[in-house]
Amino acid sequence: MDWFSLIAGAVVGAVVGVLVQNIAFPRLAEWTSTRRRLRFYAAVNDAWSSVDQIQSDIRLVQAGWADGYFAPGTAEMRLDGDFELTDPSLLHIRAAHTDEWLGQKRTDDEQVGISSFIAVRISDDPADELNGRAHHLQLVTHTYRYFDYLATHDLLRECTDAERAALTAVVGTPRADVPVRGFPNPCSVGLSLFCEAGAYLVLTMRSKHNAGGKYLEDKIFNAVGEMAAPWDFTVDLDGSRHATPDEVARRGLHQEAGFSGDDLQSCSKIGVHSFAWSSELLDHKFFGLAVTPLSRGEVEYRLRSAKDFLAESTGVQFYPVETHQDCVVLLRLITQQRLDWSPEAVFSTIRSLLVLRRLRPSDLVNTFAERRTEASEQPSGFQVNKNVAMPNILPRDKERL
Repeated sequence: MDWFSLIAGAVVGAVVGVLVQNIAFPRLAEWTSTRRRLRFYAAVNDAWSSVDQIQSDIRLVQAGWADGYFAPGTAEMRLDGDFELTDPSLLHIRAAHTDEWLGQKRTDDEQVGISSFIAVRISDDPADELNGRAHHLQLVTHTYRYFDYLATHDLLRECTDAERAALTAVVGTPRADVPVRGFPNPCSVGLSLFCEAGAYLVLTMRSKHNAGGKYLEDKIFNAVGEMAAPWDFTVDLDGSRHATPDEVARRGLHQEAGFSGDDLQSCSKIGVHSFAWSSELLDHKFFGLAVTPLSRGEVEYRLRSAKDFLAESTGVQFYPVETHQDCVVLLRLITQQRLDWSPEAVFSTIRSLLVLRRLRPSDLVNTFAERRTEASEQPSGFQVNKNVAMPNILPRDKERL
């Protein structure tokens, strides 16, 4: 073999080596890592049935599909028209309580509720599947008045027998996959807030006079829980109005957590990971998380300075979640002190720790298996509501809802 052939062979070999090392291998490693993550989140959804077996206050309807999150733009709300109460009995209930609500200094503000929703597959491309863009959660929403919500969803928690009979006649058999026809069906976004780069979970204590009555007084809540509002929606060229839960989440961080624009920019993650349904209020909610580098002191200062904090909360609590053991301890604390926590905080905390991979699916199975054993020996606050129709959580690679 001549020198030219040897040199040419060496050059070709070097080029091939560079291509394999810098192009093929990284892509293979990324593909393998992504598949591993997808298997993890599929296991999370399978293990979530352990939670549903013990508490049914809030049920998962649709899990996010990209690393546990809804990829930006894959969950969308379209605003289409206004909601009006039409049932005569509901109109009578609303009128009967209006003076009472006005006397409590409540205002009949305009909010956003859900008319319908559907999850559809929009791509069969494996690359879209891996990056969470093969599916799209589409919500059709409407505007409604706050007193409509008080006369329907809220009143169901505490009302006279006659009012309950009228309300349940409209509701029928409630279902997680179909908003109640004739009710406004509020849409909100709740966030688990993690500070000091994720080392601590931030929670608040809801004040008595703004907790919606005795049902949720002095309960532990997420740091952020924001209703969707008409001004979250932007107008497209064709006149249609659209918004995303991510936009509502960012506004919630500003209004309820006191975050500035720079604070939002500094967050390493703001994402929505779950679409869920409350069997108590019969409304639908998005849940997600935000991770900020701010210290506990900085976060508490911002919370207490926020527009909505003093009107709704009485205190701030921090829970260490930096290690796996920290998170297991917190999970056990939640199961032991369930009645001190709002359903929203229970759901969002556990889902967020799973999505962040601070908890493992086996932790849910083991912890709730222990709790079921204890519950069989002693009455507990964990009870399953058998009077609702629930959809199954389908695998990630199938159509949902």
